[in-house]
Amino acid sequence: MQNGRAGRLAAVMFAVMAAGIAGSSAAVSSQPRTFGRTIAGITVGRDRLDRVRALYGPGAQTTVTDVQSLCYYVKRDHSYLSVSTFERESRIRSVSLTTFANVAPGCQDATIEGRHLTASAGVALGDPMARVLSALGRPAETGKLRIGADDVVQADYRVAGGKATCMFEHDRLVLIAVELD
Repeated sequence: MQNGRAGRLAAVMFAVMAAGIAGSSAAVSSQPRTFGRTIAGITVGRDRLDRVRALYGPGAQTTVTDVQSLCYYVKRDHSYLSVSTFERESRIRSVSLTTFANVAPGCQDATIEGRHLTASAGVALGDPMARVLSALGRPAETGKLRIGADDVVQADYRVAGGKATCMFEHDRLVLIAVELD
């Protein structure tokens, strides 16, 4: 099942990025409540890579076009934490926490042990959609994506300067991410 999920991660991440590029700022600005910018103790736009390393260790680092990324495998939750910076900076631009396999080099070897990671309002991977929506409020935009044989529900929230995305598979949270523009 892990290998099938790796291919689906690539499809999900592409869909999230495409939706972010094509997303309407008017739809996002109609959001009545703002989603927090913190996932796993990392605040997007404020924290830097040194804070991430202080919290979780060196991680598996990659650099593509002056964007640095760190990835970790969270053993307790069987999930992946990914953090990326703005170009030529160490300030965090995006954070994602997902159960979809991450195929970044060395990611599965950069483990976080004995910790359960959460996001805004205590939301955690595996939570039912009703609990997430109750905690975070009504999303600015929702939609469905077909990934393999499964439908994934996507809910987007506005954050100051960007957006947050939750994805649900079989009514359970499988991805939560915050990304600044």
